[in-house]
Amino acid sequence: MTKKDVKYLIGSILYPLPRTLAHKIYYFIVTHKKLHLKGNMDFNEKIHYMCIYEHGKYESDNSDKYLVREFVKKKGYEDILVPLIGVFKTVDEIDFNKLPSKCVLKTNHGSGDVIIYEKGKSNVSKIKKQLAKDLKRNFAKVSLEYHYKDIKPLIICEEFLDDKEHTVPLDYKFFCFKGTPFYVGVYADRNTYLKRTFYNMKWEKQDIQNRHDGYDFEKPKNFEKMIKIAKSFSDNRKFTRVDFYNINGKIYFGELTYTPSGGCYKCFTDETLKKMGDLIE
Repeated sequence: MTKKDVKYLIGSILYPLPRTLAHKIYYFIVTHKKLHLKGNMDFNEKIHYMCIYEHGKYESDNSDKYLVREFVKKKGYEDILVPLIGVFKTVDEIDFNKLPSKCVLKTNHGSGDVIIYEKGKSNVSKIKKQLAKDLKRNFAKVSLEYHYKDIKPLIICEEFLDDKEHTVPLDYKFFCFKGTPFYVGVYADRNTYLKRTFYNMKWEKQDIQNRHDGYDFEKPKNFEKMIKIAKSFSDNRKFTRVDFYNINGKIYFGELTYTPSGGCYKCFTDETLKKMGDLIE
């Protein structure tokens, strides 16, 4: 049983319970801390509060990895969408013989990608089994993120982005509060050993993590344009995480997230969680 399977099992047990009770139990299981839903709440706690009481259709539509493409187009940034190869309702609709040698398969309502680095060496049967399993899951139960329950499950296939240096391109995650990006996390080698460093909008390294990896990343080309797009995509909401890739100055949209890590971030210091919580009204 995978880690995702365990989370899904726990979430499935808690999902029918009253939301406040379910979240308090889930939060304690994951963080070993008591969840406060009033008073002086930190970042994680306010994410849970918004998930329980506020999130709805807006967050659902923009968390849908297929529907969000329309949001990006309406914002005037169609050029930063990762080229779409195909959309499928079932695994059986996928003709692997027609897929390019390198591509990325994913469900629109969950997390985790199936990256095909070399089609001829891929275990197609295993890939189909994983996608079929993900397609049937209600991902709202994984971390009690209720806005995912209304996403109609699909499989999408996108072009593989190759930066010629990493197995997965660097992921730039902008933490935006009321339309203003405060931090950007640079994530590298997510599928092996995660390297993660945070910067402010002046590209000054921020000492806000419990784990000090000491990794340094170069400021990406067109960083100011990434900030501009992140401001636009965050839509002046209380909190939005806007993710991009940037390959030699060519910006690609990743996703929008309203409940990152299911509101159970353990990488940030308590001081940072408090500071970020104060930024959410």
